[in-house]
Amino acid sequence: MVRIFIVLSLLLAVPMVGCFPMVDCTEEARSSITARVFDTSGIPVAEANVTYTADGWVDEPCESFDGEYICGWEVAGEITVRVEAWGFQEAEKTVTVAEDECHVIGETVEFVLQPVDCTEQVRPSVTVTVVDIEGDPVVDAVVEYSPECEDWFAPEPCHQTNPNVFVCGYDYICPLYIDAVAPGYEPQTAIVDPDEDECGPINTPYEFALEPYMDESSS
Repeated sequence: MVRIFIVLSLLLAVPMVGCFPMVDCTEEARSSITARVFDTSGIPVAEANVTYTADGWVDEPCESFDGEYICGWEVAGEITVRVEAWGFQEAEKTVTVAEDECHVIGETVEFVLQPVDCTEQVRPSVTVTVVDIEGDPVVDAVVEYSPECEDWFAPEPCHQTNPNVFVCGYDYICPLYIDAVAPGYEPQTAIVDPDEDECGPINTPYEFALEPYMDESSS
């Protein structure tokens, strides 16, 4: 009986290698997604802004390596990759990244970016609103502008669209010098740099809050 107990003890002490094989994992981190970005001619787009979102995270930047973009390290699950590049339409793709006992199983995704289709319509550069310091409209103001990128500096009148709203310049993406004057108020000047995208200026709002004119003789 003692001999049987010793044999059983020895058997239990031997690792069950055949039933539960040991996995020898390597220590390097493996990429989740490799994104490749091209234009419609097949030329790589090296200056793209590539980000990814996984499992509800906020956008994380992908790392650029010689024109390829690595999105995540050892991140598994559903991952959405977004690509933005100047002159191209935005693009995104969603990929499911699997994993084994040790690492993720990396995926490769390719983007072919389509150029932005710009219309021929002129675009306003800056829209100015004129109010007083209480926020009430100043309806008898005159607003003029001069673009920094032009050789001439003679002020041009802004186009009045409402009693106190003016559009200053069209298709200008350079800074505009803008003056606002109104009876009974101190004149004001501002330099406004319009926002822009691939097709030209993005109509940029600016507000003048005019202060009442102070007559020195009354002080």
